[in-house]
Amino acid sequence: MLLIEIRDYILKRQEVTLIELAIYFQMPESAIEKMADLWLQKALIEKLQQQCQDLDSNSGCSGCTSTCSMKNIAPKTSKSLVLYRSLPSKT
Repeated sequence: MLLIEIRDYILKRQEVTLIELAIYFQMPESAIEKMADLWLQKALIEKLQQQCQDLDSNSGCSGCTSTCSMKNIAPKTSKSLVLYRSLPSKT
C-alpha cells in the first residue's frame, strides 16, 4: 500500500523533501502531500517549511552546507521547500 511505503520511506530517510518524495514515487507533489497528511495527523512525522537564503532564480541551490537536505534538489524558482521529518518513537 502506497501510504505505508511513503511512511516507511520518510522514517528510513529521517528527513526528506516533498520534491524528493514526488520524484521517488513518480507522483505529483499534491498527491504525496495529501497522503503524508495522514502520517502528520498520527504524529509519526512533522512537516516543515524550509527557507533557504542561498536559493535564487539563476543558480538554484549553492550548497551552503554539506548536510543540507535540499542540496542538489532545490528548484531554481523557489525560496522555500516542504520538508518531512520523522518524529521520535512514542514508546
